[in-house]
Amino acid sequence: MREFIVEITTTVPEGTDPAEVDRRRAAEAVRAKELAAAGHIVRLWRPVGEMRSIGLWRAADETELDEKVLGTLPLRSWMTLRVTAVTPHPNDTGRSGTGGVSTFTGMVHIAVVVRDLAISVEWYRRALGFEPVGGVAPGPAEAGHPRQIMRHADSGLVLAVHEPLRRSNDMFDPSRTGLDHFSLAVAGRSALDGWARRLDDLGVPHSPVRDTGYAQFVTLADPDGIAWELWAAATVR
Repeated sequence: MREFIVEITTTVPEGTDPAEVDRRRAAEAVRAKELAAAGHIVRLWRPVGEMRSIGLWRAADETELDEKVLGTLPLRSWMTLRVTAVTPHPNDTGRSGTGGVSTFTGMVHIAVVVRDLAISVEWYRRALGFEPVGGVAPGPAEAGHPRQIMRHADSGLVLAVHEPLRRSNDMFDPSRTGLDHFSLAVAGRSALDGWARRLDDLGVPHSPVRDTGYAQFVTLADPDGIAWELWAAATVR
């Protein structure tokens, strides 16, 4: 794929409903993660003190970049773009020996399979603070996995909650090969205690704070038994 430097300035039209701004920004974050996973967004930067972004993007050509990449951004109609096609400099030392990218820059999203979509979406909203983005999407027809995309505002973590049309209806079992649990980082012991109080107030069952010596954590499980941890790493001295 070809590479492009894209400078984006987003201007919200005067008089726009704040709820519409929030909806589009949440959808924008989800779409950006999808484009990153597909290899179209490589890096994004924000100049210090400025409300614009500069990014390294990839696409087959400028037409694909405009129509199938940038054109799919929920904020596109509010954006002013400056696109520059680039090619690697002969002295570029940022490439691996094979000419490809040998690392990754973070987690795109987590997807979980549940027995009851509505019950699980409400649990993730109440217990962990994820908010739905848009409505329930059918997903690819061959997958048969309707899903609700959710996003956690503070961390940017995206969660996809799937309820397959053909599902086993059994509870999650960490003894099977595959997933054991998810772990979410919190700032420290005081934040962990705050989470424990929040869960108590909501009536969400959880473990007491456990101390491994290298971290302290609280565990809880969603309605299908999928295990989550709230994890405060110990301070290294």
